[in-house]
Amino acid sequence: MDKTLIESYRQQAMNMFNIARTKNPLYNSVSEPVLKNMPEDIHENSDKNEETNGTGGTGYVIVNVTTLRSLYPVHGADVTVFTGTLESMNIIDTSKTDENGKSKIFELDVPSESYSQAPEDVVVPYGTYNILVTAEKYVPYVLMNVSVFDKVTSLQNANLLEDFAADGNTDPIINDEKQQYTL
Repeated sequence: MDKTLIESYRQQAMNMFNIARTKNPLYNSVSEPVLKNMPEDIHENSDKNEETNGTGGTGYVIVNVTTLRSLYPVHGADVTVFTGTLESMNIIDTSKTDENGKSKIFELDVPSESYSQAPEDVVVPYGTYNILVTAEKYVPYVLMNVSVFDKVTSLQNANLLEDFAADGNTDPIINDEKQQYTL
């Protein structure tokens, strides 16, 4: 992949994030996008994935990008797999969605499946990555802390909201896979 294309895409994503951060009162004034009522460890976990990813295995992720409650595929959406935070992302790979709204199959470094047999405090038996999905005329969508397992192909769904339906709000929609929900 062309390094200048990746850097250009990273800059575009950073600019979108910075614009959203200045417009949205839900973002606090620190350098990371911490939303109110979200767990404090969301970004702490995002940084830890760089330490645990890549210890012997390979996991796979396909991103399925749709709109209107998964009714229509979004063709030509930019999909970026990264580690770190939105503000200081380490881009792993990028892709555009096909006519069916599917990205390419991302091959990602993860801990070997053998770690699932080890005590928990040795190594987490999966890797975690973040995914940014952007498309013209849609609100950016971010999946944080996506678990990726060795020798497993995961399908991640990103249901985009059209700009006009967002009533002028273009702040990224952030979905944290590790967020705790109370029932």
